[in-house]
Amino acid sequence: MRKLGFYTLILILSLMFSGCWFQEQSLPDRTLKTVLQADPRTLDPALSTSTHSGILLGLIYSNLVSFDAAGKLIYDAAKYYKVSKDGLKYTFALQDGLRFSDGRPVKALDVISSFNRLAHPATASPRSWLMEPVAGYQDLRNGQAQTLSGIKALDEKTLEIELSRRFAPFLSYLAMPQTAIVPANEVANGEAIPPGSGPYVLTRWIRDKEVLLTRNSQIKTSGNLQAIWFRIIKDPFTIVSEFKSGGLHLIEVPPQEVQTIGSDKRFRTMEIEEFNVYFLGLNMKSPLLQDIRMREALAHAIPRESILKNLLKSQGTLATGPVPAGLSGWLKDGGSEFNPELARTKLLESGYAGQELRLAVYNDPMNIALCEVIKQSLEEIGIKVRIIPRDWNGFTEQLVNLEYEIFYRNWVADFPDGDNFLFPLYHSSSLGLMGNYTHYNQPGFDSILEASRLEIDSVRREELLRDAATLARDDLSRVLLWYKKKVFAVAEAVRDYKPHPMYNSNKFLNTSLTQL
Repeated sequence: MRKLGFYTLILILSLMFSGCWFQEQSLPDRTLKTVLQADPRTLDPALSTSTHSGILLGLIYSNLVSFDAAGKLIYDAAKYYKVSKDGLKYTFALQDGLRFSDGRPVKALDVISSFNRLAHPATASPRSWLMEPVAGYQDLRNGQAQTLSGIKALDEKTLEIELSRRFAPFLSYLAMPQTAIVPANEVANGEAIPPGSGPYVLTRWIRDKEVLLTRNSQIKTSGNLQAIWFRIIKDPFTIVSEFKSGGLHLIEVPPQEVQTIGSDKRFRTMEIEEFNVYFLGLNMKSPLLQDIRMREALAHAIPRESILKNLLKSQGTLATGPVPAGLSGWLKDGGSEFNPELARTKLLESGYAGQELRLAVYNDPMNIALCEVIKQSLEEIGIKVRIIPRDWNGFTEQLVNLEYEIFYRNWVADFPDGDNFLFPLYHSSSLGLMGNYTHYNQPGFDSILEASRLEIDSVRREELLRDAATLARDDLSRVLLWYKKKVFAVAEAVRDYKPHPMYNSNKFLNTSLTQL
């Protein structure tokens, strides 16, 4: 019999310890066990920038409006709203009896306080721009006021929001994680967060291990869940193993495992066309990438179709532009053709002299595998590449500090509209954590997109968004790769679960467990 090596023994002991640690933690009856692949940086709505935090914020807090399973706007904390004929005034009435988890009633002043804090420069929110359309925003940002003049309470349960100009996507902004309603003048402090009025309450958060949410007794549901337990597991194959062994009820399935899990009669698989785009971001401040012929060489060197077919098992479609199918601004045709000979020609014309390009990536195994193929493809046309994998927070810091020439990432819709891809990813005012990590700056693009935001005619607005998307695609601050389809696996015990296209909108109100 072979003796176990030292590192093998350590691995087994660590796995045993990890299993014991989770088993020793008490969980309520009827706890749905699922997973996050990264620990959220924060659960302060105003400071949230990731889908990991957004998923949790959607369960802990309510918004004035939310999205349903079809991506359509529905009432949440509001019981109704009306918009003035000129499109400048929005009046909201709050639900009767709506309370925070500590029993306090949700009032108009709570909404106003939340929006003022999001907009205030002292908060340093990377999503403060969500309040930019509101009257008084610039005065608040410039220090000439301490609150937004455009928001006022009409009574305890009614508020009015006045915009400085018509703004087509404004209602959708109010469904985003950052515009969640927090009790007036309360802020998050590390792992301690203010109570919310969503269906769940944060009960336990152990960094890089778990997040436990328990039912908010103030909210009525038709499902029988008492808690949702999110384990933090970064490795997708560990996630699959835990799911197959019964340690998880619900997971997103890695492409390589879709066929295997789909053929197992113990599980159900469910597909959804999530609104997303995957891309290589290019540092537009780097001297190496100033020449568009260099960027064209990168784009033509990437075998997008082969990667999608072989690594992602065809779980998606090739990107034709920055906006995914089904949203305003989607381009029917386009995208970078894989053409190594053309790539070599463009590279020669660009004057590239053999400098190394840093490729930044979040250290998920699939991401790294994809980047290895991209690295090999670029090296085959003569470009030197060094992959730099980091954890999520380190990766984000790397992008903010422009410590890269290329990065691999995706963008997932916060609301189902082309503006939510074009503005954060490409507008010159959206630098860094706001989304425009590449520092793309094209005044012509900005003016087209800004015109679309004022346009109330849906046909004309669609034309403007397509024009903006075409310009952004052709300028190549990003090599647009694919729109990825999501596949979820659900254990037999789970009933009435339905995936949502918007990551923060699934409240699990109807979901039940038939066995413990």
